[in-house]
Amino acid sequence: MIKALPATWTNDGTMKSDVLFLWEGFDRKDILKEMKIKPEIEDVVYVPGTVIWRIDRSNQAKGGMIKLVGTDLYRGMTIRNCNTVRKLTELMESAGKSSVKSSKVT
Repeated sequence: MIKALPATWTNDGTMKSDVLFLWEGFDRKDILKEMKIKPEIEDVVYVPGTVIWRIDRSNQAKGGMIKLVGTDLYRGMTIRNCNTVRKLTELMESAGKSSVKSSKVT
């Protein structure tokens, strides 16, 4: 999923980018049909286990994703902004490298 997250998608003053982690039962490509996506202002990518979403901050209130709140679909996911996802990935990769190094010590 992290490889599918475009490096240019950020979470800052001009852009909002989130990763929607889908629970079992909601993880399917056709889940995009259940979202009220407005392709003229939102970019949305399905990657198994997640939906990656981006919108300009100036359009955030007009986006279809805001309509997810309170729905069954919303209760079937957890959402993190792309900055958090990148940082968590970095920490996990760093921890993985540390554990490999320590397992090689005899």
